[in-house]
Amino acid sequence: MAGLGETLLRHRCKLAGPKSVNARALKAILLLVALVAPVRTYAQDSLRIEAIGLSGYYSTTVPVAVQIHLPASPQPQSLRLDFTVRSSYFYGARGVVRTDHFFKTVSLPAGRVSDLEVPVLIPQTPIGEVDVTATTPDGRVVGSAKQDLKTLAQIEHLVAVYCQDDAKCASAGSQIQYHDNGVPSTAPRVTWFRSLRQHWWSYSLARAIVLAGPLAGATENEREALEDYARAGGILVILEDDVADKDFLAPYRTGAATPAPIRVGRGHLYRLRSVASKDLAQQSFDSTFLKFASSAGYATGQSSVEPLLSRVGVFFTFPRLRWLIIWLAAYLLVVGPLNFFLLRRAKKLEWGWLTTCLLALVFAASLYFSSSARRPKNYTLDNATVYSMDSRSPVAVEDLGLRISSPHRGDIAVSVNDDLVAVSPGNLSPGGPSDVELGADMTDKQRIQEGWNVDIGPPLTATTRMLRWSTQDFSFEGFRKFGGTVHWISANKLRNDTGISFREAIYLDYAGNRQYLLPHLSPGEDVDLAALPADLIWARHDVGNGVVVSPGPSFDVRPGRVPFSIDRFPYSGFQTESASHVFAGLSDEPLPGAQLQIPAIPRAKIALTIVDMDAK
Repeated sequence: MAGLGETLLRHRCKLAGPKSVNARALKAILLLVALVAPVRTYAQDSLRIEAIGLSGYYSTTVPVAVQIHLPASPQPQSLRLDFTVRSSYFYGARGVVRTDHFFKTVSLPAGRVSDLEVPVLIPQTPIGEVDVTATTPDGRVVGSAKQDLKTLAQIEHLVAVYCQDDAKCASAGSQIQYHDNGVPSTAPRVTWFRSLRQHWWSYSLARAIVLAGPLAGATENEREALEDYARAGGILVILEDDVADKDFLAPYRTGAATPAPIRVGRGHLYRLRSVASKDLAQQSFDSTFLKFASSAGYATGQSSVEPLLSRVGVFFTFPRLRWLIIWLAAYLLVVGPLNFFLLRRAKKLEWGWLTTCLLALVFAASLYFSSSARRPKNYTLDNATVYSMDSRSPVAVEDLGLRISSPHRGDIAVSVNDDLVAVSPGNLSPGGPSDVELGADMTDKQRIQEGWNVDIGPPLTATTRMLRWSTQDFSFEGFRKFGGTVHWISANKLRNDTGISFREAIYLDYAGNRQYLLPHLSPGEDVDLAALPADLIWARHDVGNGVVVSPGPSFDVRPGRVPFSIDRFPYSGFQTESASHVFAGLSDEPLPGAQLQIPAIPRAKIALTIVDMDAK
């Protein structure tokens, strides 16, 4: 029977033939691949960090762009992304560690991959890493990625060249020269990029950007990112023939190309002919950096709102020396002569050990409560905003400074409604190795510092822990478009077309060392400088040996001592001397929407608008 079965089986296989068996097997394999391929595609693709910073460079003084790749999902989903920045000074358990979190919530469509860019702030420490984790609303982790910052290079002076042609890239890079007193130098570095970014803060760590490639195919967001980079304090070099786009920054590009700098907001624009013209080789970038190093903005890692916030924000005062001397004298008098005189009269000198301690406690408690009586009882919020613009465009850089005072210890959250980016949430330099406490040395444990939790939003929300009777400053940056700008309508007449009212204003002619205090300016109102008296900005004196000194005016510059007024503007720390003509106005509008997520008392609310004016 067994032999008959084997004979029938061989006969059946012979009738079917090898071609038929192979065809059926091939169809089965193809069907299986078709069913499994999408699943394998989703499984192989995963969350990953594409890039940090710009071309392998990052900075610790400005927002740094982190680019990530999100894989496709079979169904629509909402993800919460946690960008965690960990920093320390040493490897091992005793390193000073700080952890900052930047959150972003995104909604992903089904079946489509997504690439996302998020601004984060990296503390100034030698060791750090960026960790990205994606979770669903129910807390399920769907992916994570990590990158050690030691794979990147930290830099403060970088020139980025945008180009599409290899030959032009090489030529532009070879033409960029640096000189220090006539000697070639290589302090700043040059990098190239071929893909334009979507956000202005993606270029933040570049001190200069050279456009040597066409902008014809650039999207509106990509063009706006380059414009805003210049407005915020960057140096933008346009090679006219290579860019081949007359509409880009058109109000600033009238006439023939010239190497003279053109003011764009807080930044500068240079117009050169082309890579082939070798004009780029004639531009000394190190002198350009030095000339405009005082320009405030994210490109220099400085905050333009800090001088204003320090003048109008809340501040704490310490007891004066005279007050402390009176308390100390009273304590010594009571504890010494008076205490022992009474004990001697009562013949209880042995009680001196007890009465001296009790009197010390009474005086300490009295000193504490008398001092704390003037401490804040409520949370307060100060809002100081600086708008920086020029007379050719209604777009202004918006620098928002917030100061919070806290009467208690706890977590504080502040939110802003405008489309802003956190540029300096507090001090991101968590101290040096010398700050490690003695307890950390003894226990060989880490000293963990309080970090920040920034929800990028919108609205943007920053959370931190505050101590009792402490203050905390926040800085944010963005852009606002006004109805117009302040500009000349004749030789000596200015017009306010911003759409806002200035309760105080001043015009500064740095070239002529003259200042004009202006009356209240309503929207659309003109002012004739010829009808106003002029004062000197800086008083010059000859000391007799041929040396001319230029002391500033004598006034109290301590924070909060005197309410800020516009006549103190030239001497209050605002870096405007690189511009020859400046208009500045104080107003109560417009103010970005900012609020604490706990009941607070608004204190100062002030907006300062600075306009770089063309010559008359």
